[in-house]
Amino acid sequence: MGKYHHRPKKTTKDNIPLLDKAHLKKKKHIKTSKFSRGYHKLQLLKYANSIANSKCMFNDIRRSDENEVSRDIETKQSNSFFTIIDDLEFRTRKVRLNTSSKEKRKSQPVVENSTDLGEIESDISHDDLKIEDLSEKTKSHRKYQRKLDERSIEAKINAKKYQKRLMKHEKQIEKEKNKKIDAFLDLQHVSLNSEIDFCVIDKSQVLLMMSHPSSLYFHGAINMKVIYGRFEVLGCTLDPHTENLPVYSPFGTSRVRIQTVEDGVHGKLTKETLLNLGVSLENVVEILAKLKNANFAAAVLEKNSSNLCSTAWPEFVEKYSNQKFLPVLKENSKLISIENLLQCKFESEDSMKDNNFYMENPQWGEIFEMMLEGKMRVAICGGKDSGKSTLMRYLVNRCLSRFSSVLVVDCDPGQSEFVPPGCVSAVCVDSPLLGPHFTHLIQPERSVFVGEVDMNRNPLVYINSIGTLMNYCTGEEKYQNIPWIINTMGYSKGFGVVLTSSVLNTVAPSFVVQIKCADRERNFPTILTANFVKRNLLRNKENISEHEHKTLNYRFLETGSVLDLQTSAPRKKTNELKNYSPVVLRKIMILTYFGKLLNKNVKSIFEVVPYMIDYSKINVEILNGDSQLNDEDSRLDVINGSLVALCRKDNGNEDISKYECLGYGIVRAIDRVDKRLFLTTPVGRNIANVDTLVKGSICLPETVYTQPPSTVEGHIPFTSMYIPDSLHQVVRRHFRPTKASIMSK
Repeated sequence: MGKYHHRPKKTTKDNIPLLDKAHLKKKKHIKTSKFSRGYHKLQLLKYANSIANSKCMFNDIRRSDENEVSRDIETKQSNSFFTIIDDLEFRTRKVRLNTSSKEKRKSQPVVENSTDLGEIESDISHDDLKIEDLSEKTKSHRKYQRKLDERSIEAKINAKKYQKRLMKHEKQIEKEKNKKIDAFLDLQHVSLNSEIDFCVIDKSQVLLMMSHPSSLYFHGAINMKVIYGRFEVLGCTLDPHTENLPVYSPFGTSRVRIQTVEDGVHGKLTKETLLNLGVSLENVVEILAKLKNANFAAAVLEKNSSNLCSTAWPEFVEKYSNQKFLPVLKENSKLISIENLLQCKFESEDSMKDNNFYMENPQWGEIFEMMLEGKMRVAICGGKDSGKSTLMRYLVNRCLSRFSSVLVVDCDPGQSEFVPPGCVSAVCVDSPLLGPHFTHLIQPERSVFVGEVDMNRNPLVYINSIGTLMNYCTGEEKYQNIPWIINTMGYSKGFGVVLTSSVLNTVAPSFVVQIKCADRERNFPTILTANFVKRNLLRNKENISEHEHKTLNYRFLETGSVLDLQTSAPRKKTNELKNYSPVVLRKIMILTYFGKLLNKNVKSIFEVVPYMIDYSKINVEILNGDSQLNDEDSRLDVINGSLVALCRKDNGNEDISKYECLGYGIVRAIDRVDKRLFLTTPVGRNIANVDTLVKGSICLPETVYTQPPSTVEGHIPFTSMYIPDSLHQVVRRHFRPTKASIMSK
């Protein structure tokens, strides 16, 4: 029993013991700071419902009693003028009814039979009893109504009290937030080290100040606007004339570096400029004093709130890729206040414990100067993870400082830079590439769907598709006076040497850069000179190749890999910052592509309204399909619920390497009765030009089918709820280590 043992007890009519609530101590009012909005709203709703229910119940009882009284009076006292109009007039009615009954008794003749007289008196007494019962009922009803009125008045008073407390609580929350912000803004000046300082401007902006030479590395997504001096990010030089640019460094990729550049003084950093930005006067004096003593650069950093960071990454891509893009912040960091504001993790070169950060090869500047000479067509070759994409972005950003745009011919369908995997494309780039490939998807000038990641399955289609791209690019006059950068695959062994040689023969570059790694397993077996390429072309049964250049001549340069520079750095490797695998990157690329359709109201591709297409007017093709898929119904069954390429034939040419790929789509449903097909795609108006749907080996991530969206409740049919064993798992390719690598361990 505990503390309830000695309390006085009460019993009900059934002798059931109850606690006497009068002796219980009243609970103390909780402070307003501990109340929540939901609690106040719930109390207000409770009081409103109790008032409404009590009024309805009283009206129902009142109507039923009035009907009962009227029936009894009409049947037994039809001659009387008794009617119930209001409870307050009940006494007067009772008096009138009694007087009328007495008058009736006087007017009636004396009856000698005692039995008749007794019956009349009993009837009269019975009527009097009924009237008395009705009076008691009305009294009880009045008491009940008084209680309800008192209750409703009390409820209204309490509701007003709770409303006032709720308003007080909301004001207190706003005050506390403002206090925290004010306290945070008071700590405006934070230093990472002697060379890097941060100064908070407002709730969304931070001023970065770096003395030259210094470097800052970060994970996250920011917008950067230079106000004084010069910075360099991934080969792109930023000065005060450069517009506000987004910089992406997702968790799971190498940290992006922000580096100062010593190249004269650019911009004016005056007292008025800093005060207009919102910097306090004390910090303005300190900044200007520091500016006089050292070579200095300053930029305004802002939290990136683009569509990619607000909808695609956190809600859609992270769910179906099982990857996190924003970093996990540590409370013991020096810059925790700045990092919480920008949702980024900043580190200096000395504080990093691993080698997962951006580095440049000193030869890259020479490559840039050499590619500007002559025809300006550079091809980048190298093995897997040798740094081809990083070098390509560096060269693009450097070229944009001298040219308005750069043409990139992407010949790597497995790790494509601007479009989802499975395509070779030609893209005209006119803005810096400040992040990994899935942060800058661009609509290509021309794209051809290959349908495969492994080019061993259909190499002729791959080479002929690149030939189609080159025919288009060489035929357009607008591309003749800008640099060309050709990105190739990392397939450097066996048949990959033949494929790479055929690609170089088709694109006919003026300059070839071959990246060489310290690990020989990643490299080509030999140097890709023009003579070696001519001897190792892909040969067809009928001829050597459709695109053979008799005079192939280019300059050649061999450079080291960034991977070697990273591994040579004396740091510990941690599993926390392991980079994404190629399979995961392909999934992220596909999900980010369809993430264009999302916004604040539409948070899943299943909520997007699909396009409706008459499939009797389009062709459906299956790449590498068997002979049993010749009929239309079988092909429709294959593409239903799958990822397809939206293509347009070139003047009715049936060769798939001549098809122009306009984008990708997901077949949501097929109506065979009306011959309609429902398609979800971000292509937009270009969908009117689609005349062929092509299904290749590129598929949606498995999680799109197995994980339901937030709007769907329950379990998806035909999916398993348990973790499969090793015999039932999805088959994936694994790297088989060589004997040399095993012995080295």
